[in-house]
Amino acid sequence: MFINEFGGRDNPTIILLAPMMVSGSDLYNLMKPNFKGDYHIIAPDQGGHGKADGYHSAEEEYQTLRSFLLEIGCTEISLVYGASLGVAVAYRLFFDPEFHVGRAWFDGSPKVI
Repeated sequence: MFINEFGGRDNPTIILLAPMMVSGSDLYNLMKPNFKGDYHIIAPDQGGHGKADGYHSAEEEYQTLRSFLLEIGCTEISLVYGASLGVAVAYRLFFDPEFHVGRAWFDGSPKVI
């Protein structure tokens, strides 16, 4: 996994977990016209995509993201978006008691928490 970060860490955090065949930076570039306001956006390149090395497992991808988030002190997440491959990682984040996720959007169907 390669972590792409955009915006200041003091802003509300949005995590974008891309589907297969799309890097995190590609997903960010597709979605950034829709962001109104200032956000801290984390859009990782998951294994086998973008700048990341090979894919190992959804659990390993999640543990890498989890470690990064805890390292930077990011436990409050305004929105997590996951599609396809990203859902496997987003689902784990959604249920991890270390994090508070305000809203989640998995595979196109919004889930309000």
